Amino acid sequence: MAAEQKARATYDNILRLSDDPDVNEVIRFLREREVVHFQRFGELLNHYQSQIKC
Repeated sequence: MAAEQKARATYDNILRLSDDPDVNEVIRFLREREVVHFQRFGELLNHYQSQIKC
């Protein structure tokens, strides 16, 4: 999950530096994909932790 957070921070930095709309569109897509990955990994972790408690 740390990799997704680091990638998202990198994409945020690129967006701050870039003024190319085409590049920004791609970077926003990649950043959003990292957000979804982070959410799914969190859900999976919660699922497995709840299974261990049972």
